[in-house]
Amino acid sequence: MLSDFARTYINASVPVLRERCVAITHIFNRNCFKTYPELKHAFNMECKASTVPQQPLVSVVFAYAANIDRADRFRPVMRRLVRKSASWGITAIDYPIIGSHFLDAIKETLGYAATTHLLAAWAEAFALFTQALVMEEGELNNASRVNIAEMEDAHAI
Repeated sequence: MLSDFARTYINASVPVLRERCVAITHIFNRNCFKTYPELKHAFNMECKASTVPQQPLVSVVFAYAANIDRADRFRPVMRRLVRKSASWGITAIDYPIIGSHFLDAIKETLGYAATTHLLAAWAEAFALFTQALVMEEGELNNASRVNIAEMEDAHAI
C-alpha cells in the first residue's frame, strides 16, 4: 500500500508527468539501452516502426500510479503487461534496472522540480508496480502449471 507521504506526491505529479510522457520515454530509452543494450529487445523496438500504436512503459506506470488505490481494476492491464514482458524476456531481475532508469528519466525531465521527496514517492510507487507484476506473474505461472497438470492427467486416462 502506498504511504500517505508518497500518495500526496504521486497524485500531484501524475498529470504533469503524463504531459511529459514522450520526453520521459525518450530519455528512459536512450539511457537504459545505452547502459543495458541487451534490454533493447525487451521493449519490442521493431514495433516502433509498425503502424500499430504502442503504449510506452512510462505511460503504463503513470496509469498504474493514478489508479493505485483501485489496483484491482488495473489487474487486466497488469496481466497483459506480464504476458508481454514474459514474451520479451523481461524478468523480475530486470525491474530494479528499469526502475532506476525510470526515476532518472523523471529527474532529467523535471530538473530542479524533481525533488528528493518526489523521487522517493515515485520509487515507492514503482516498487508497488513491480510487486504487482511479480504477483501477477506468479498467478499466471501457477495457472499454467495447473493447466499442464490437468492435461497430463487427461493423457493418463
